[in-house]
Amino acid sequence: MAENYIINSCFLDTDLLERHIRRIRSFLDLYAKGCDTTNSTVVKWGRRAVNEGWWWYGCEGKQGKELKACIILRQQEIITLFKSIKRDGYNGSIISIYFNKHTGKVNVYDGFHRLSIMNYLGIKADCNCTISHYDPTREDMRGDFPLTDRLKELNSGEYLYEPCEDTRVSGWTVWRPDSEARLRVVRQAAVAGSVLDVGCSCGWFSRQLAREGRKVTSLELNKQRAAVARYLAITQNTPIELREVKWQALPPDQEFDNILMLSVLHHDFIGVGASQTLQDLAKLRGRCKRLIIEVPLSVKSVVWLKTEQEHPWNFTLDELSSLLTTATGMKVQNITYVHPTRPIIVLEPH
Repeated sequence: MAENYIINSCFLDTDLLERHIRRIRSFLDLYAKGCDTTNSTVVKWGRRAVNEGWWWYGCEGKQGKELKACIILRQQEIITLFKSIKRDGYNGSIISIYFNKHTGKVNVYDGFHRLSIMNYLGIKADCNCTISHYDPTREDMRGDFPLTDRLKELNSGEYLYEPCEDTRVSGWTVWRPDSEARLRVVRQAAVAGSVLDVGCSCGWFSRQLAREGRKVTSLELNKQRAAVARYLAITQNTPIELREVKWQALPPDQEFDNILMLSVLHHDFIGVGASQTLQDLAKLRGRCKRLIIEVPLSVKSVVWLKTEQEHPWNFTLDELSSLLTTATGMKVQNITYVHPTRPIIVLEPH
């Protein structure tokens, strides 16, 4: 497992941190205006924590004047920290984090005040993060995301569908070694602007395109793959919006400059049939400037299928191209073969 990461503060925005940000923002607003802070959100937070028996910065177990003095001291420490960050910015101090083992989301264990003050001041910085193993009772509140274990479970061994930049899997077999070539085709075909990456798997294409400054929305129904994609995006400081929804269920008014369906549609062919899938594609009419589809022409070329399928398909390239243009109301702009049985078909508006 990795123990240390450099993660930009903009990625450290868990729900718990958001609550801290609201508390600190309210308190600092009062402080900036010179108002009375004896009943601030920080004071209320401290009282509640102590009354409910929580740890709270050395104030636990105190009562009356002793508790009040302890909370006021903590408030003053926050003010001192605020002045320091306002003057010097983030000083490189350690932010303690852990990852949700099921979702891949990052959580802050220690560093809430620094991050909340940075948010208040509009400061974004690359933070020195270390994995926390501290919590003695909550296993879910300590440790890194089990990247290698999760990938082994997903792929039945040391295999990757697409490349992965994490050094822990650098020697693993990649099932799609043509991914770089596929990416070149996508880059050549795509127009400027936003991208919807349907069936993003572990997010390799999404991350590459996001690094170019594109706004990327990624869809992945497999929760384990979505968790891997989310974790890798965070640890590699790559902003993608990841949703665990079907592409057919996207809001009908939502548009993207580019929509990628790379080796995705055949899963729908298998599930509901090619005819229904092509009908569903009509939902994308008028919603993108480029639709980039990679799909096997025949069920027989899907090598991982071991049994006869309820919904087999077998198209010539011309037949599939014609069906796609009819379904989407778009025209074929280009066709490229990178994989020998999976053409990449680029469609654009008439």
